[in-house]
Amino acid sequence: MTYIDNRPRVPCKWCGTPTPMLGTKMCDGCWELEHRITGQPELALRMIKTYAPELLGVTVETTP
Repeated sequence: MTYIDNRPRVPCKWCGTPTPMLGTKMCDGCWELEHRITGQPELALRMIKTYAPELLGVTVETTP
């Protein structure tokens, strides 16, 4: 049996992916990320500085 999802969709407010979550207007991935970031913003910033420093204009210092 094939399940067809005919629920209306809206663009996710963060990434634009179509989502059936009409209340939050967030896809699952963005909902998860937003809740993780708001729960531990300092840790999120440290991870961004580590994994994507170019997004913040930060130069990564490397130690010999």
